[in-house]
Amino acid sequence: MEDLNSISIEALLTFNAVVEAGGFRAAAEQLYMSEPAISARIKHLENALGCLLLRRDRGGGMTDCGKCFYDYAKKTIEEYRGMAAHLKMLSSGMTGQLRVAALRDLPMKPLSDVCLAIREYRPEASVKITTRSLRGVLESVENELADIGLIYHSASVHQGLSTALAGSCKTIAVARSGHPLTKKAGVSMEDLRRYSLFFPSPVSDYAGINEHVGELVKDRPPIVIDDFELARDFVARSDYLLLAPEIMLRDSLEAGLVEQIETPFATNDLVIHYITKTGSPPSKLRDFFTKTLSAALNPAE
Repeated sequence: MEDLNSISIEALLTFNAVVEAGGFRAAAEQLYMSEPAISARIKHLENALGCLLLRRDRGGGMTDCGKCFYDYAKKTIEEYRGMAAHLKMLSSGMTGQLRVAALRDLPMKPLSDVCLAIREYRPEASVKITTRSLRGVLESVENELADIGLIYHSASVHQGLSTALAGSCKTIAVARSGHPLTKKAGVSMEDLRRYSLFFPSPVSDYAGINEHVGELVKDRPPIVIDDFELARDFVARSDYLLLAPEIMLRDSLEAGLVEQIETPFATNDLVIHYITKTGSPPSKLRDFFTKTLSAALNPAE
């Protein structure tokens, strides 16, 4: 019997191809090899193992040793492919754990979509998301405690950090289902002034959203709340209005909990940036993250 170290992954792949394709000729066509080359590789494998794996008679098929070896070969090939995928992941910059530091009051739905996308395309990588203040996100990236930072402020003034546009969330106004303004065409500023406004904290800088919004809350200050679900549920059973990123309201709109209001002005989008330390992480990871987050923020209609 030859040294088992002489058994290659190609020999295992060839053996499995013969078994699964149903013969030497079919395996040769599948692997783009000659039939004699396939036969020689199987013969070398049998010599290394010291037993016959495949019958050469008219009926063909596996011997008892072949059936036992086939199970081991399948497991070995699966492990080999998993190892190759893991190494590819590491070489592309997607290390064993992707650390994301997100602004505490950023809409969390795009983050969950990003996690699902990373899990689908990079199943070997784990994802850890921490929520922090703006300073905390910047410091986490700067000190390499996070690979990616998510904010909705510009970080261009921070030396040593790279900023890129990840996407934007359209801001819309909604009210409870059946609210008088949901059925009215041509809603006016005077109509809006009759109702109090709710803001989730990601858009609490209402003066920055729109000058018209600032005018609306001049005499009736809004309620700002960092628990979006609580705000949404309160609006769904009251006459308050809610201004929030559309991505946070999509599920509620589809479920009929709230309805959109046609405002007499265009609301500003909530613009989201992602930040990395200049030169790190690798460009392939940055490109992947940008594509994934952009898809989460702007899903295909």
